Parts: sequence; structure tokens; C-alpha cells
Amino acid sequence: RQDKGVSSWLNFKPSRLKTDKTLAFVTTNLHLQRLKVIDGSKEQGYDVVTFGAPSAHSMKYSKGGLRRLMGNLREAYLTQNGSDNRPNRAKNKRIELEMLKHGFVDHCENFRRVLANNNMEEIVELSTKLQEKVSHLLKYYEMTFIIDSLFALGKSRPQSPTSYTSFEEHERYTYHGPFGTSPESETTDDPECQILRSTIESCMAQISKMVNELYEENQQPLHVSQTLLSIKELVSDVSRAVDALIKEFNLGMTFVLLQEESRHAQTMQDLRQRRDICLSQAVTALICGFEAKVYTSLLNESFMKQLCQIGVLAEFECLLSTYGKFN
Repeated sequence: RQDKGVSSWLNFKPSRLKTDKTLAFVTTNLHLQRLKVIDGSKEQGYDVVTFGAPSAHSMKYSKGGLRRLMGNLREAYLTQNGSDNRPNRAKNKRIELEMLKHGFVDHCENFRRVLANNNMEEIVELSTKLQEKVSHLLKYYEMTFIIDSLFALGKSRPQSPTSYTSFEEHERYTYHGPFGTSPESETTDDPECQILRSTIESCMAQISKMVNELYEENQQPLHVSQTLLSIKELVSDVSRAVDALIKEFNLGMTFVLLQEESRHAQTMQDLRQRRDICLSQAVTALICGFEAKVYTSLLNESFMKQLCQIGVLAEFECLLSTYGKFN
């Protein structure tokens, strides 16, 4: 920064440069203070990192700081949607679907392992549980919120009139407004979702049928082996179809979030930029402290063992209030 006559501060950002936009992501007043305590033959060092509270000084505070922007955005969502907070509902559904997906993948892996071991009791038990998980997933397909999100997503996609095979199909995917046919009262199934749903239901029906066949008496070993192999392939098909269906649901949820965020685009942009700046300043200070600790503990075997097995615990203390205009 020779242009501002601060060549002596090449590795340090003083308070007088906190509003400098080119240094926005750099921590202000970052100091490493090292205290050495000597007690007889024992010696111990303590490192303390001090820095200015993370804040986007370069963006000014005409609309408030990070905390105030977040509060204003929450209030805007509540005012706009009333008790129906669509963004939060969409986020919660995405979390639920992600958890359901991981649980389903683990269950399918266990099912395939049990099929390889040919344990009939476990096969029947896991087959029943798989059916329950599939039924639970397909209930999401009947939720009005998800149906509406998929309908809105499908409606927003550009589609030429020639892509419809018939007038009836065109009417099926045409929303006639608030005084016409509503999405809930008309068939709003997304074609791809409908195919995936049919695939899942068909595969599960075949799995149930084959599991029941394994109970039949006088089955030849070759037939049992072929049945188990077929069930294993069907489980893999179900797993892939479930993954694709959850992706479709998530697309609908993402579209809802994009719709809501588009109404507050400028606020969201300011919020994200302030978050990035504050995070960068905090992480820089954290890295400084971590580097100093590692440097002074290179020969400390217990610390290195703790570092590998547990990690590092960092404590942040704020000695100055940032609830004023920086809020």
C-alpha cells in the first residue's frame, strides 16, 4: 500500500484503515501477545491473539450491521408470509429429506448384505422396514407444500406448445389462475416424479412377492439363489429411484427459496457479503492463534497427540460492545 504511505504496515491493518474496501477481509488490529511464565526450572508460554471485533466497516451501516440485517430479513419473511413461513418450511423439508435419504441408503446396504448371507428372518424383517421407509417417503409426495413447489417449478420452465401431445395434456399442466382450477384440485404430478414413484412402487411390489416366494417349500437351491439375486437388483433400483425422487423434491424446495430470496435480493446480497467479511476476519485470527500454538509446541508430544485425536479448542471473548451502529 505504497500509495497511502503505509509501507510499514504491510503485514498489519490498523484501525485507521478499517473502512478501506481493498482490506475489508483483513482482520483489524491483529496482535499476537506471548506471555512466558518461569517457575524455577519450569517454563511455560501462553499466547493470546487480540483483534478488532469482526465487522464490515467498509460497507457502512446505513441499513444496519449483520445482526440487524438478519433480523430485518426475518421480519420481512414473517410480514410477507404471515404464519406460513415458506422459506423455513422449505429448509426444514430439505433437512428431513436429507436425513431420510441417508437412512434409506444405509438400510439398502444392510439389506444387500443380508441377502448375500441368505438369512431369511433378517430378509423378511428388512423387507418390511424397507416398505415402511418407502411409504414414509411417498407421503411427502402427497404434501400440499411439496406439490405446490413442484407445480410452481414446472410452470416456470419454458415449454413450447408443440411439446404437448394433446390438448388434454396441455390443460393438465396449465394453471388457470385463482378463479380457475387450482393446483390442488387438478393433477399436478410432475411427469418425472410420477415415473419415479411408479418405479419405486413396482419394484417394492416385486420385492414383496419374491420374499414371499422364498417361504415356499421344496425350492431348489438354484431358484433361491436366482431369487436373492433378483431381489438385490431390485433393491438397487429402488435406491436409485428414491435418490432421484428426493433430488426432485429438493429442486422444488430450492425453487421456493429462490422465489423468496428474489424478493429481497439486495438485502440477501448485503447479508452474504457482510457474513463473508466477518467470517474472514474471525478465521484469520483463529489461524494466527493456531499457527502460533503449533510453532511453540512442535516438540510437545502430548499436544501433538491431542491435536491428531481431538483437535484444537479455541475461545473467543469480546471485550468491547458491538451492539451500537455496528449491530
